[in-house]
Amino acid sequence: MAGKRISEPLRGAFIAMAAAAIGAGGTLAGNSLAGANARDQLAAQIEHEDNVRQDDLRRDAYQEFISAASQYQIDLRVVAQIAAAQQRPSTEKDLRDITNDSAQIQIVWSKIEVVGSAKAADLAGGIRKALDDIAEGGLTPDEIETRAVQIFPMLDRFVEAVRDELNK
Repeated sequence: MAGKRISEPLRGAFIAMAAAAIGAGGTLAGNSLAGANARDQLAAQIEHEDNVRQDDLRRDAYQEFISAASQYQIDLRVVAQIAAAQQRPSTEKDLRDITNDSAQIQIVWSKIEVVGSAKAADLAGGIRKALDDIAEGGLTPDEIETRAVQIFPMLDRFVEAVRDELNK
């Protein structure tokens, strides 16, 4: 009978220790799962913020390019209209006055090359080249005006392409 008394308290102690071990294991497993979930959520949040930041960079570069190309186009048309009003061909000096436009479009096109899509960079490069070709000279005021107006459809294609890209 004495042997049964000792074994009952030992059995209770073993049960208590087993229950404590199961509880500690459950806590550790739960903590491990919660930590993994938190890491996954943090990684998803960082990825989302990177995507938003990239979209903002693209949107800004595209906006700057459209603005620079439009200004370049307007300045070319103004040069042509002034030369036509004075009944003379546009001179190198007239076209030198718009070198800032050429430099500005080169800068924003470079931004698109870095942060934009390949399609947007190709379309922007075509617009930049067309504008620079007009500005290189050797054209009559009517030719400058005609070629500058032909930039409108190119700009429209660029705007549509980047709108589709940014709305994905």
